[in-house]
Amino acid sequence: MGGHAWRFEVGDPFDPACHDALTHHVCAAADRLVCSAVLRPGYRLGENLLRPATVEVTGPAPPARSAPRRECGVRESSAPADKPPWPVARS
Repeated sequence: MGGHAWRFEVGDPFDPACHDALTHHVCAAADRLVCSAVLRPGYRLGENLLRPATVEVTGPAPPARSAPRRECGVRESSAPADKPPWPVARS
């Protein structure tokens, strides 16, 4: 098989296309997100991503949200506040 495997390293700039971030440590002095720990190695073979690296990132705080957003795929309940939004089995 041609090519060689390339391993992701601590200090790499965070790239969501090839890293899965599990934690974010805020550092006000940082100007960008970097991988501060590799929790599970990721690999590339040439231009192909074989497995994304699972990492911790350190960098600036995320931008503040202006209003709460609904999660994708989650519907708001139409049930009254004093009733659960699903049927309750009673015995």
